Amino acid sequence: MVKQTNLHGEEVELPVEKKESEEVCVCCKEKLAENADVYPAKEGMLCFGCYESETSQPPATVIYGKDEDERKILGDYIDETDGEFVLSYHKTDGWRGYYEVASKIWTNVHSDAILAHSEDAGELENFDEKLQELLDAQNISYARVFTRTSNIFCSGYDFFVKKEDAQIVQALVFMLRAEYRDPERFSITALTGDYKKDKNEKKLLKAYEMIQAGKSEKEVYEAVMN
Repeated sequence: MVKQTNLHGEEVELPVEKKESEEVCVCCKEKLAENADVYPAKEGMLCFGCYESETSQPPATVIYGKDEDERKILGDYIDETDGEFVLSYHKTDGWRGYYEVASKIWTNVHSDAILAHSEDAGELENFDEKLQELLDAQNISYARVFTRTSNIFCSGYDFFVKKEDAQIVQALVFMLRAEYRDPERFSITALTGDYKKDKNEKKLLKAYEMIQAGKSEKEVYEAVMN
């Protein structure tokens, strides 16, 4: 508001329109008001609404080492990793898809998925904790990346180490996979949401694998039901 004196000598307040800048939000393309809260993006600026959307449920979160409080956001418009990681989105159909992260500095030694509230997710957590423990004991740097998918019950999990440490870490990962990562448990959990270790689940998994391999309905039925 601006104060001004009228013809009667009275001081009154007049409304003033906000002056808009020529700069626009790189996400929504709306013009940014001159005195609005804006946030730096990879290229340009974000308005408050787009910044909140990007940071409340980021496409990817990077955690360096054990520092859980220092989570770095990697999104479509924000990169707090200073370019160490690159984000991409893969569409599986018109509505669904998932984010993936790559790096020229770090090597991905284990890629997985967190199936929320499942036995398999608990075993993946054990795998993660044990691998961190082994690498901390050897002072090996690592980064864990958690990525968003269109399925709210599933998140991507990737474990990265520096390229020079990749060979020794891959040997440790191979050992831990044998103990904590059961491919059958993972696949059945992903298909059914649970893992009961019964014959019907094993038949379902076999049918799914044959369908994915392009087998006919007759071939699938004969293999599963006989």
